[in-house]
Amino acid sequence: MSESETIETAAKFAGNLKAGDFVLLLGPLGSGKTVFARGIAGVFGCAGEVRSPSFKIVNRYDGRIPVYHIDLYRLGGSAEAFDTGLEEIFTESAVFIVEWPEKIIDYFKKFYLVEFREISEKERRIIFFDCWK
Repeated sequence: MSESETIETAAKFAGNLKAGDFVLLLGPLGSGKTVFARGIAGVFGCAGEVRSPSFKIVNRYDGRIPVYHIDLYRLGGSAEAFDTGLEEIFTESAVFIVEWPEKIIDYFKKFYLVEFREISEKERRIIFFDCWK
């Protein structure tokens, strides 16, 4: 799946999102998670380049609805993640996109799970799940 196809798929998916929704992205490094986040942010009119927040942990993009893009890759676990102030951020009226969510998966009660599976070196699938605990 090309970058433009990934963005298009994300934009179609984002058409159903609203403030308060969590989108959890699972997949290996380089599988397209940040490109997918770019497609979601574009639907909400978020200006600027959507980049991986790997070093900052959290990027906020302002648009019709704010979008938070969170990358937990560099964090050790839930205690470290919540020390960054995530609980406060999660109370805002926004759409939340979380990469490497397995570090705090028990926190989420209702979310969309998007899994990026590499089928081969040249082929990838994006699989969508609605999850409620």
